[in-house]
Amino acid sequence: MSYLVDQLAHLSNFGQRLRTYPTDAERHQHALDTLSQLLGYRAAAIFIWNDAQARFTCAAQQDCHAACIDALLDGAPNSPLRRLAHQRETHIANAQPEVPLSPLNTATPPLSQMRVPLQFAQSPLGALLVERDDRHFDATDTALADIWADQLATALCHQHPQGPRNAPAQRTDRIAEIHRAAASLNITSGDDTPLAYIARAALQTLNLDAIALFVPDPESGHLMTHTSLHHACPVGTFIEADHGALPHVMATGEPACLTHPDELAARPYATAATRCEVSVPLLVDNTVIGVLVAESHKRDHISPEDLRLLRIFGAQAATALHNAAMIDQLRDYNARLHAINHAAWTLNFARDPDIIIDEILNCVCEAFQTKQCALHLVSDCGQQITLHAALGHYRDLGTTTPPGRGVIGIAATESRALLVTNSTEDERCLPGEYPCESSAMIAPLIIMDKTIGVLETRRQRPANFQKSDLDLFATFAAHAAIAIHNVNLINGLEAANQQLAGNFEEMRRLNGELEQYAQRVNEAKLNLEWQIQQLTALHEATRTITSSLDLDTTLKTILDISANIADSTAGAIKLYDEETQELSVRATQSASKIETDSRAVLSLPLSISDKIIGEFEIIRSKRLTLSDEEQRMLETMASQAAIAIENARLFESTQRVYYETLKALTHTIDARDGYTRGHSDRVADLAEKLARRLGLSERNIDKIISAAILHDIGKIGIRDELLLAPRPLTAEERVAIQQHATLGFNILSPLKFLGEVRPIVHYHHERWDGKGYPEGRAGKQIPFAARIIAVADAYDAMTSTRPYREPLSQDEAIAEIRAGAGTQFDPEVVAAFEACMTAPGATP
Repeated sequence: MSYLVDQLAHLSNFGQRLRTYPTDAERHQHALDTLSQLLGYRAAAIFIWNDAQARFTCAAQQDCHAACIDALLDGAPNSPLRRLAHQRETHIANAQPEVPLSPLNTATPPLSQMRVPLQFAQSPLGALLVERDDRHFDATDTALADIWADQLATALCHQHPQGPRNAPAQRTDRIAEIHRAAASLNITSGDDTPLAYIARAALQTLNLDAIALFVPDPESGHLMTHTSLHHACPVGTFIEADHGALPHVMATGEPACLTHPDELAARPYATAATRCEVSVPLLVDNTVIGVLVAESHKRDHISPEDLRLLRIFGAQAATALHNAAMIDQLRDYNARLHAINHAAWTLNFARDPDIIIDEILNCVCEAFQTKQCALHLVSDCGQQITLHAALGHYRDLGTTTPPGRGVIGIAATESRALLVTNSTEDERCLPGEYPCESSAMIAPLIIMDKTIGVLETRRQRPANFQKSDLDLFATFAAHAAIAIHNVNLINGLEAANQQLAGNFEEMRRLNGELEQYAQRVNEAKLNLEWQIQQLTALHEATRTITSSLDLDTTLKTILDISANIADSTAGAIKLYDEETQELSVRATQSASKIETDSRAVLSLPLSISDKIIGEFEIIRSKRLTLSDEEQRMLETMASQAAIAIENARLFESTQRVYYETLKALTHTIDARDGYTRGHSDRVADLAEKLARRLGLSERNIDKIISAAILHDIGKIGIRDELLLAPRPLTAEERVAIQQHATLGFNILSPLKFLGEVRPIVHYHHERWDGKGYPEGRAGKQIPFAARIIAVADAYDAMTSTRPYREPLSQDEAIAEIRAGAGTQFDPEVVAAFEACMTAPGATP
């Protein structure tokens, strides 16, 4: 309907601008442009009668074919233009027109052509032809085109006042009155001011005696007087009889005129003074929403022009009615939104679930103007729906509804809002669920895809809620679900906070290092959350510090955590050397040494049971004092760090002892057989040379030396009769003795610091071609360090005496190694081996 208001306002502006153009050509072109904006067309042409030439001329055209224009300008007395100029009403042809504006062919769709006469004071001025090819013209288009034609004809007569078409004042006044009535539609107060103005304008403009607007009553469906001026039916009168023109106009949407005395007397509101009654439909989007009835006590007929003007007033009245209804709806919707927003604001501050539920029920009754509202809660298992709270409800609290049964059960199970227009006719309602004819809205309360309850409200009248009401009700139900869920969360959090407070006291009792923080929390309960975060961070720091038994890793972790706590720029950890009894820097961060200059330095002792094992220093870029909280946290962390450092040092010492024990066991294994005495040391020495020749780092060289020393540690699990056999081994004996690689891997498993050595020991008997043991790995699948030890081990075995063979010479052994390149050995390692063995001054 806002479209029609805009178009009428556009027409009003069009009429004013027409008089500003100095030439007819500009005026006609502006008229076509305005018509395009109003109706949209395929082609249009304005034809004007020329008195001097006694013929029609084409004043302006848009997208018309020249041959078609020439055919229309034919001067025959019965030509289409002459007939059109003298017709009284606009005509629409929704089929192939008599004379089109553009040529037709098989590809051209059927046209809709509108023919509008240009007349002033019943004198023909010309005609308008306009065509569409996308849709048909309708009654609204006709009304707009008529107003357009009236304004153009008025402007033409004002510009050319001489001759028979001089503009009568009455005609001008009528056009002006229509414009003022259209302008009144912009009044948005929501009352009947536009309708009253339109009714008065129609009475005055058309010289009528009475007028009334009838609209259907929402409750009964009978027609009711909405607006009345001098009419026999005052406002609020119901028309129940089927006599008169009202039922016909409501049913057909076509105007009706009653002039016969019998017809006039049969009307339910008949008066003797009425000589003529005209009824026109009030149309909105081609739907009849009411009837405008006008009476004349002086005339027994109404002219076609007056009927056309009355229909225009009817269109304006329909617009006003629709606008008023929309404004009322917006006001009602705004009131509901205001109530819901107020309730949402109130719910944000409530902490009692019962208060929140009461507020939800009150808000529903206020926003939707109902007296009955209820909230049902779904059990955790979803097997029971219980009436928890209600206002004006007819069932007792605690009443249960089975899931999936009735509208309450369906809404909960299917998690969707339901609208019940008549409870006695709705098959979804259980018997007794609603005791009488009612309309109801039901919406689930959903949180994270889980239905926690159902909200319902009802009125004891059928068809009393609309789809828009249900949408708003469902939206409020979503807010209500969040409010209920939030208050439960808050109460749960408060309970959890109380539990955390108890846990904190227990932590203080169990961990004396946190006693000061526990006391701090007890003294500053308002800062409880921040304290818990700090303690959690400290606990995480302690866990991180104590999670590793590697001394270097532990020291680095301590420095990283202290930097975060104290916002330090550098730091260092100094440990006492038990042999020299001196402090030495064992780990630093961001600075290579500790200097006391313009920076602030904080030193903390690292002690265990009153024994100082070192010192912990933190450097800050400015002389900023630490807070008491930071000071206590660092002291606590230093205490934990001392324990972790001592544990790491003890573990390191234990590992070293274990490692030395393994070395001793390796030498013992070598000593079990006089032929293999010193074998592991010789392999380690040759493997180191090969590693350096290959350019490995010192760290990897140390790893290879350790692996070479321990490479046969697994032979401790091999029986002497196999290990010391003075003969070549059988196939079964070789399989048994090959287990020493896996046995060695398992023996080294407890030593975490030898984690990178274990795979070297495990795979040092693998072959480059994949025929080795224990897994048959090939090529670069074998660790590079294991490939180096394989060459060193093989060379020492070849050049050592065995009870069942003599040793090979150095040259023979080198030749054997060279022959195994690419099959048994890595060619790259073999090349490094030959370089080592043939270098000047090389020793075997």
